[in-house]
Amino acid sequence: MCITERRRARGVTLLELIVFIIVVSVAVVGVLTALDLSNRSSTDPMIQKQALAIAEALLEEVQLQPFTYCDPDDANAATALNAAGCTGGANGANDESKLPLGPETGETRTGGVTPYDNVSDYNLFCMG
Repeated sequence: MCITERRRARGVTLLELIVFIIVVSVAVVGVLTALDLSNRSSTDPMIQKQALAIAEALLEEVQLQPFTYCDPDDANAATALNAAGCTGGANGANDESKLPLGPETGETRTGGVTPYDNVSDYNLFCMG
């Protein structure tokens, strides 16, 4: 009896290995391209959180300011029920409805001497 049968070779051929490497390379390039595209188009979460915190702090600061008929420097500001209750009456120097919106002369947001003291002082305010 002659043994002419060859044993079947086990393993991977070089051609199969090259095809596998090419397929995996194409897949990896596709995934990395998608990740790079999403990374470039997204904003930095830390910067976005900081901007949100600044905006919330400024909004809270404005909400804590009094909204009065008179300028808060007026002696009658806390008790006035309308503009006529201001010192000088309606259309007087302290009638907030007749004053231009925005801070009065000399007032600044962080000023120690004359800080913002009313909601209208924040009109057109810009942190730039």
